[in-house]
Order: sequence, then structure tokens, then C-alpha cells
Amino acid sequence: MNSLRHLVQTSQHVKFPISLLKTSFTPMLSFSQTSPFLESRRQLSISMALLGDRDRRAENSTRKLVRGKDFDQSVNDVINLDTLARVEEEEVVEGEQHFTLFPDETTPGMMFNGVAFKDLPYVTMVLHRNNTKLISRYADQKYIWHNSPSTHGFINAKKRTNVAGQVAGLNMGQKLRGLGIKTVRLRINGFNAARVSTIKGITQAGIEIVAIADVTTVNWDWPQRAKGRPSKN
Repeated sequence: MNSLRHLVQTSQHVKFPISLLKTSFTPMLSFSQTSPFLESRRQLSISMALLGDRDRRAENSTRKLVRGKDFDQSVNDVINLDTLARVEEEEVVEGEQHFTLFPDETTPGMMFNGVAFKDLPYVTMVLHRNNTKLISRYADQKYIWHNSPSTHGFINAKKRTNVAGQVAGLNMGQKLRGLGIKTVRLRINGFNAARVSTIKGITQAGIEIVAIADVTTVNWDWPQRAKGRPSKN
């Protein structure tokens, strides 16, 4: 046993003779005598006991370093909320444009899918009380196509429903996609039940709407004459 302790203290890698192991650790190898497969295997591991002082210090320093990295240091950090908000505003995905409620002097020159805003085609939605009409034109006023719910089987009072407007918008978007137009402007004139559903139909066809303008005519005077008094006869 003294010879084993001497070998452990003087060397880091020791190869023990099998005779020494059998004499010093007879109880541990008693089971291996019954199995020839286990007798040929290594039955004792003293790698931790053979570590020197230098290796122990290095292992302890590594463990402390790992614990320091795992520890949450966020409670000790001071964050300026104004700076954080400014950084989030600056982190804009490449190719995306800032949303603006109203146009400015730079709007006509802004690029959308490689086309300037002033050169984009536009779709005009004419919303009557009992009907919905869609007319598409190029930026130079050249006619492209027009559509309405009556073209798709909606007649009489069904023309003013939101379902009819969505079907008309979907077919308008599909027609524009067939002509290679993927980005348009939208102009809305009037009010009815299909005001929102028609826009959804256009976008469902894969058309990107970059601007929505309300061009509803507003008469500040009295353009329609008053009704005459009913007769008493």
C-alpha cells in the first residue's frame, strides 16, 4: 500500500502491474475472477487522485469563470430608455419604409419594389349606395381595367354587400397580377358596406398597397336643390 501511495504522489500517469492490483485489491477483483471478460478490463480509475496542484487550480479557475458568465448581471446594468427607443427606431429592416400618415416633399421619389411612388399605378374605388366600382389606371392616366360585383353574378341589392365587394377586389388584384403589377396606390371615393372588404380582396390577391387616399367629394355648398312642398290636393 505504501508503494501505491508513493506512485500516486510522484507521477501523474501510472501503469499498475496486474499482480499488484490482485494482491492489494483482492476484494475488488473477486468478482472479476468469475468473468474472464471483466478480468481483461480496467477495474480502477484514479484520474482525479493523480491531478497535481497546478491542474486543480486551473480547474477551479475555469469553474469560477463559468459561474461568473452564467450569473445574471442585468440587475447591475443601467439602461437609458430614451437611447433604447432611439436604437429601436433606427433598426429598420432593409427595404422597408417608415410609415407616414401624410405625404411630404420626399414622397414622390420614394422607391417601392424598384418603382418610384409617382410612377405607381393606382386603383380607384367608387363606392355608391347600391354598388361598388373599381377602375385601375397607370400613373399617366392610361386605362388598365375596370370591375364591379355585377360582373361576377351579384345583381340587384346584392351588389352593395361586403361579400360582393371582396369578390370584385379579389378579381381586380388577380387581373393586376396577371399584368405583372404587384404594387399599387389606392384611391377611395364614397362610402358603403364594402369599403373595407374590397381592400381585403385586393390584398388577398397578392397586391401590395403602399398608399390609401380618400378622395371622396365634399360639397360645402348645397348642390342639390331642395324638394318641393307636397301638394295639398
